[in-house]
Amino acid sequence: MQNYYAILKVSTKAEERTIRAAYRRLARRLHPDVNQENDAHERMVLINKAYDVLSDPIKKAEYDLHFKIEPTSNRPTTKRPTKRATTRKSGAWAYLTLAANLIGHEASVYSVAFNLKGTRLVSTSFDNCIRSWDIPSGAPREAHNAHAGSLSVVAFDDNTPIAAGSGEKTVQIYRVSDSGEVKSCKKRVEWASCLSFSPDGSLLAAGSSDARVRIWRTEDGRSVKTMTTHDDSVTALTFSADNSLLASSDKRIWLTRISDGLPIKRIVGHRASITALALNKDNTLLASGSVDRMIKIWRVSDGELIHSTNGHSDWVESLAFSPDGWLLASCSGDKTIKLWRVSDGEEIGTIIAHDSRVYSLKFSPNGRYLVSAGMDRAIKLWKIRTADTM
Repeated sequence: MQNYYAILKVSTKAEERTIRAAYRRLARRLHPDVNQENDAHERMVLINKAYDVLSDPIKKAEYDLHFKIEPTSNRPTTKRPTKRATTRKSGAWAYLTLAANLIGHEASVYSVAFNLKGTRLVSTSFDNCIRSWDIPSGAPREAHNAHAGSLSVVAFDDNTPIAAGSGEKTVQIYRVSDSGEVKSCKKRVEWASCLSFSPDGSLLAAGSSDARVRIWRTEDGRSVKTMTTHDDSVTALTFSADNSLLASSDKRIWLTRISDGLPIKRIVGHRASITALALNKDNTLLASGSVDRMIKIWRVSDGELIHSTNGHSDWVESLAFSPDGWLLASCSGDKTIKLWRVSDGEEIGTIIAHDSRVYSLKFSPNGRYLVSAGMDRAIKLWKIRTADTM
């Protein structure tokens, strides 16, 4: 486990104001806009991650616990990625083959998304660049620079790439116009801890350290709802496929109806902060992943826990259900992607997918591909083959 205190150059007993001052000092010196050294991007990524954890009391407490007691045997393997992985259990299996390696970003890739037809992919990175790619060839298309801020999520609104990032007390929404111009809309918000676009790109949700969730229209930045159901900093968000529900979390999960902003379900079961959420296509199942490395699958109708499992050696960064609902994919700081059979929660496929932390993964709309992106600057397109496709 990385020493976040050493990265920010502060004592393990440092107070919040000392941590914030250290982060600002390092950010002013190392941000890519002012520092042209070759490793400035990667150093800034580590500084952002360290500050994200140490500035949040819950994350900091959990980090302090793991930082002191994590055994060497639990550290991520340094084995290089393989090109395929398969595991068979009870007659059901999944098989991943590397279809394309998309190279172009100059820093860690935080987010990827398919258009509705699955013919294009868009990605964003700490290099502040929004890139698009042809699928399945992986051929690069346009690249647009946002010029400011750090982009953390990306999506398509119809066929228009959009992205969003957060800074101190601001969230910015970026939209690529038909002429290639990148237009932005700035929203004032307390420190945003997580962002999520709706699947169709029409809405953006931001969870913040003031325990609020705010939703805006991406077309014009107009406020849609502000939700106050949480008691602590919001750590993860996900929209339902039809934009009717929003799942948000701290250590508990709230399901909220977007039309009127009313909470309809509270789910309790994780002992640590939740870092990833996903809803299946028909809104019947919710998956959650946590700092404690657990992955849980819940029934939405009554909040009942259906499956609880683990397998990653670092916290879960992202989760995604396949379009047919048969598979759940997860990725982690341990460099791996894992596939889980939803019906019984069994792990049916695993692969060391990247050279470092894997931040994001998404299934293509037809379920034939899985894309992953991570700290190694790479985007990888995986061909999925299951017992049903052979």
